[in-house]
Amino acid sequence: MPFIESTSLWLRALFQRRHVETEMEKEMRLHLEMEIENNIRLGMPPAEAKRAALIAFGGMEKTKEAVRDERGTRWLEEVAADLRFALRGFRRQPLFTSGVVTLIALGVGASSAVFSVINNLLLSPLPFPDGNRMVQYVAMAGGGQVMVTPTRHDVDQWRARTRLVDQIVIVRGTTFALGDSLRGPTQQAGGSFITPGAVAFVGGRPLIGRDVQPSDTLADAPPVALIGYALWQRSFGGRRDVVGGAIVVDGSQHTVIGVLPRGFKLPFDDGADVFAALRSTGGNGPIDAMAKLRPGVSADAANRELKQLFTDLDRRAGQDPPKVMRAADWVPKSSKRVVFLMFGAVMVVLVIACANVANLLLARAWARQRELAIRSAMGAHFVRLVRQMLTESLTLSIAGGVAGVAVALLTLKLLVLAQPEGSTDFSGARLEPVVLAWGLGVCVVTGLLFGLAPALFVGGGRANESLKAGARAATGSAAARRLRGSLVAAEVALSAVLLIATVLLARTIVAMQHADIGIDPAGLIGIRVSMASQQLTDPAARRAAVDGMLEQVRSILGVRGATLAADLPPNFATGMGELEIEGRTTSPTDSLSSVAISWTRPEYFAITGTRIVHGRVFANDLTAGDRLTSTEVLVNESFARRFWPDGDAIGARVRRGGGAWSTIVGVAADVVIPNSRRAWNRTQFYQAMPAAPSHAMLIIRSAVPLTALLPSIEAAIKRASPFMKVGRSLSTDMILDASRATTRFTLTLVGGFAALSLFLAALGLHAVIAYSVSQRTREIGVRVALGAQNSDIMRLVIGQGTGLALIGVLIGAAGGVLTARAMRAMLYGTAPTDPVTLVGVSVLLGIVAVVASYAPARRAVKVDPVEALRSE
Repeated sequence: MPFIESTSLWLRALFQRRHVETEMEKEMRLHLEMEIENNIRLGMPPAEAKRAALIAFGGMEKTKEAVRDERGTRWLEEVAADLRFALRGFRRQPLFTSGVVTLIALGVGASSAVFSVINNLLLSPLPFPDGNRMVQYVAMAGGGQVMVTPTRHDVDQWRARTRLVDQIVIVRGTTFALGDSLRGPTQQAGGSFITPGAVAFVGGRPLIGRDVQPSDTLADAPPVALIGYALWQRSFGGRRDVVGGAIVVDGSQHTVIGVLPRGFKLPFDDGADVFAALRSTGGNGPIDAMAKLRPGVSADAANRELKQLFTDLDRRAGQDPPKVMRAADWVPKSSKRVVFLMFGAVMVVLVIACANVANLLLARAWARQRELAIRSAMGAHFVRLVRQMLTESLTLSIAGGVAGVAVALLTLKLLVLAQPEGSTDFSGARLEPVVLAWGLGVCVVTGLLFGLAPALFVGGGRANESLKAGARAATGSAAARRLRGSLVAAEVALSAVLLIATVLLARTIVAMQHADIGIDPAGLIGIRVSMASQQLTDPAARRAAVDGMLEQVRSILGVRGATLAADLPPNFATGMGELEIEGRTTSPTDSLSSVAISWTRPEYFAITGTRIVHGRVFANDLTAGDRLTSTEVLVNESFARRFWPDGDAIGARVRRGGGAWSTIVGVAADVVIPNSRRAWNRTQFYQAMPAAPSHAMLIIRSAVPLTALLPSIEAAIKRASPFMKVGRSLSTDMILDASRATTRFTLTLVGGFAALSLFLAALGLHAVIAYSVSQRTREIGVRVALGAQNSDIMRLVIGQGTGLALIGVLIGAAGGVLTARAMRAMLYGTAPTDPVTLVGVSVLLGIVAVVASYAPARRAVKVDPVEALRSE
């Protein structure tokens, strides 16, 4: 009860202060009057009775202060007083206040935006209550380098034996065709085939209707489907009678059994329109699976269990131990490097902004030192003065954080717009509560840090000396000048680090654009073609269609050559199965469990510009079917040099996965995507394509752009056979441009932050030099009076700025080299210690230092020595 009562009194004193003060005043006056009356009854005159009562009471104001201390709200009242005092001071200096708030908003807002990206990609990528426990089952092959589709048998065995995961659910993500193509156009809709429990897996349930039941997955069950909220509104007008109606999915009529709530989707898949029941056909077809780690179980532990289970199970030839992957594990290493580099860059901007704010607050504190000295002389304790300074810095920081929300929103929009085409990595980033908490934490920490320096350089002995010495003491101590100079040098150093990273990335893009990739990419076009229709099941008919297609395409005006291959270079297909070399023993470190392979035709090399270094092209395969029978292969130069350093690869024999032996008849130049880190791509094979493949890439060399040529090519394919299906088209230039997209995006981000940091560093340098000139007016006047020329004063001031910049450049160059070594995986064609980059950045920063110091130097030249000395 005493605790509840004291808490109630504390809350009343806090939120009803005026009422509590009035009650205290009345109560104390009552006690005083009672004491006076008692003294009068004892025979004292009224005046003497009042005086004795006041003495016994100990003084009204002193007693009031004691009562207020008992409430425990004094510190809040003092903080409120400090806050009111700070706000009055800020109103008197609007330019200073707006500048500091802007600096903080830039730093905090940009860092919050980048943290929201990290939170969305790595910390909490799945928006579900158990999102960080959700994993996806992935089958592996090729020495753990290639992902393959799991089968139902694999997942059933996992479900039966695992002890570290639960709620295993089978799904299969896909893209559906909605509508009847015979009656009208169809539309593409993303979604999944699901089994019972998939909707509940993410804590969802149908908005109307019912969920998928086990009976819906039987082989002879009528097809049923759930539809997403957006599709329900878009195609059905939100009608509730849609349940029980029909929808045509992939040409088959499905009964709509329910509508899912707004925003519903499954983990590891973006499709949200249609969720059809996955019917069991009794086979072992490809599927996907997801599960939840048991509480306290890590993904590494689940993978160790899977590896152990793998040794106990019968696996398909060429497979490796499967594994589970969280959503964060799906983020490519290249994207993670970009995010971490971006986070480092934005933290540099934050530190530079804070350094500028600290410099401004330090200068303001020294300008106010006489005021603080007077307060100290009147009894204000040093701690009280420090708290006032920290209150001011925290107030500015919180105000900057509030303004930083707008900066964060703008930064997120710019990040989404700047991300590579087709990428959605940054699209899901939002200013969620955890991000806002991060921003608040940054505001508080930075407010304390940049407010601590001014607080420690005021009060105490310095305040007393300032009061004795007069105005001269306000020029600041040597320690304060060294601190301001150190902050500026640190800003220049951090800017140098970002500039070095920016220049190295720019040089990387230039090197990638001029790299020799082993082929001639200009005018090289690829179109995916399928010959797998029922009308082309006969190998002879398929071969005739293929030959007719090539003849028709080659006759198109502007086409210089056409052939077939597994993929458009520099891309390759993936050949699975351990590679054996006759007469040699290989080891797992040779990475030969998968190879980059291109099944093609002999004219492929001339059309693509692939150089034959040694030997000859393989013979054409005249087999009428679609089975590979050729026993001649070409290998790339790196593979030949690795295993036959003496150059005797021609005539050697190799085989994959225990198949037939093939003879190496030629060595081709390496075909590489600049900056590619795919280990299996070091081993490249070329082999004759069957004469009647069911799928192939039509490769064309033409001076006509793809967009202009595509209609003619599609018409030529249809003339050759109306049963061929034309798929995706692209060019080699598009592939190479996509390979440079991540580096270009990184350059854009780091370059933007580097430019901002350079501007802030120049601003800080200018402010420090300008403040120094204003404090050295007497010294400059004396120098001029003694005969110093304008050029001498200019050299003095500009030399101070360039000296600070030089220190920063030396430190920044070392930091830039270390940073470049850490981002070595992102560089191509340039070294982390590239002297051109280091010299160029140093010169740029030197020019910026001169420009930033020029205006203060001009003001110093205009100092009137008579006025300067008279003011002293």
